[in-house]
Amino acid sequence: MTDLLKKYLSDSLNSEELSQFRSWLASMPDEDLDGILAKEWQDGSFNLSLKDKERLSKLKGKITDQCFPKRRIQGVVATFFKIAALIAIPVLCYTTWHWRSYSKQLADQNVVFSTQKGERSTISLPDGTQVTLNELSSLSYSPGIFNSKSRQLDFEGEAFFQVAKDSLRPFTVKSAGLRVTVLGTQFNLMDRVSENAELFLKDGKVMVFSILSSQSAVLSKGDRAILSRNDGQLTILRSTNAEQESLAWLDHNIVLKKASFVEVLDRITKHYGVTFEANWKPAEDDTFTGTLPSDDLEGALSILEIVYHIRASISGRTVKISR
Repeated sequence: MTDLLKKYLSDSLNSEELSQFRSWLASMPDEDLDGILAKEWQDGSFNLSLKDKERLSKLKGKITDQCFPKRRIQGVVATFFKIAALIAIPVLCYTTWHWRSYSKQLADQNVVFSTQKGERSTISLPDGTQVTLNELSSLSYSPGIFNSKSRQLDFEGEAFFQVAKDSLRPFTVKSAGLRVTVLGTQFNLMDRVSENAELFLKDGKVMVFSILSSQSAVLSKGDRAILSRNDGQLTILRSTNAEQESLAWLDHNIVLKKASFVEVLDRITKHYGVTFEANWKPAEDDTFTGTLPSDDLEGALSILEIVYHIRASISGRTVKISR
């Protein structure tokens, strides 16, 4: 039958042989026929004309590409990567532009730190400066400006600054009433809208500038500047206990000096957020000098009970004073 197959492929069968060949094909299992045809295909032992050989060669090439697509896959893969590269280039450019734009937006946005009632927080700035915020205080700066040619930030409340030294980039704090410029020092700044602003310089030198009056002054170690909220005038003071008074909050203390009973209660009210109900008050010349804890309301009231011989009871956010 192999001879009949060869004659069929060479188109040399007579009518009788063609009938035998067809009968053979009909009775042949597909698996056996596949094997015979594959062998003949691989051997290529056909008696063909040159033109038929060329046609067969092209046909074999097409069939081989369909049945064994390795080379085709390589072409597809190569084409895929070429297309991917063409797509990736604009995508990469867009991604890079988008990231740069997003980074610029982040740099333009202010970084804000703030504390709530009864909270304190210590912050490390990008230049290494340490800032300890007292309660109800806030600090903000722009990453795009800070730590470049200068170090600028906005501030409100009270904080102790330990400024990293940098002679090439001044450190500037702008508050509601003051602008403070330093190169590297330690100072405490208290500037709340409802009170006069105060700055105590623990170490180094600073220049303070009144935004309202345009008055300026250079402070040395131990100096304290007080800014009048009314007219913006600066007053420079020096006292032996200025550091204790200005930095007491860092040790969780409230320092009072010759304060009347009403002033003492007012400080406690502002700090702890309580209200007082009192049916008694001492004489106006009966003042208080000392410290009260800033993180223990009951402890502070206990001191007042001893000093003024009173009784203080707490009910919610109300403190009742009796004698």
